[in-house]
Amino acid sequence: MLDPQEIQRLADAQASVSDKIRALDRAGLNRAEIARFLSKRYQHVRNVLEADKLKGHGNPDPSRYHQVGTQQPQIGVNDGGGGSGESRAPAAFFRLTAERDGSLVLPRHVLEAFGAAAGEVLIGVAQPGEIVLRTAAASLSRAQELIRALIPGDDSLADSLVADRRREAEQERADG
Repeated sequence: MLDPQEIQRLADAQASVSDKIRALDRAGLNRAEIARFLSKRYQHVRNVLEADKLKGHGNPDPSRYHQVGTQQPQIGVNDGGGGSGESRAPAAFFRLTAERDGSLVLPRHVLEAFGAAAGEVLIGVAQPGEIVLRTAAASLSRAQELIRALIPGDDSLADSLVADRRREAEQERADG
C-alpha cells in the first residue's frame, strides 16, 4: 500500500472527485480504501469505476489528457482565425485520445486557457488534420473580423445599409 503522503499527492493532482477515484484505483487502492480516504460513500466510488467500464473506457487514464507543456510569452500563435495571432495567455499544449464513441475530453487547464466555464458551448471547425475551437464570444469576434474585412474603408455597415435603403425609398417615391 502507498504511504498517506503519496496518496494525498495523487489525489491533489486531480481536478474532480471522479478523477481522484480513478487515479487512486490505478494506484492500487481498493474501493473501500478510496471511499475512506476521500470521505465518500463506497457506492459513489463503485458507480464511478463501474460507469467507466460500461462506457468501454475501462479505467481511463487522465495522463492521456495531461498538460504537455506551457510556453510563455505567447506571441504569434496560430489562433486558427487568421487574425494577429497574439495572445496574452500562455499556450496550453495538450494531448487527447479519442474515446471509442469518438468523444474527446478537454482537460480543465484547457478550458481555463479558453476562459470557458464547464458546460459552456465551444464552436469548432474541423478541417483535414486539425480542429479549431473557440468560445462563443471568440467566434462572434472572429465573425465580426471577417465581415469587417469585406467592408471597404472605415465605413459603417449599418450606415451604408440605411443610406442604401433611403436611396431606394427616394427612388420609389420618384418613380411614383
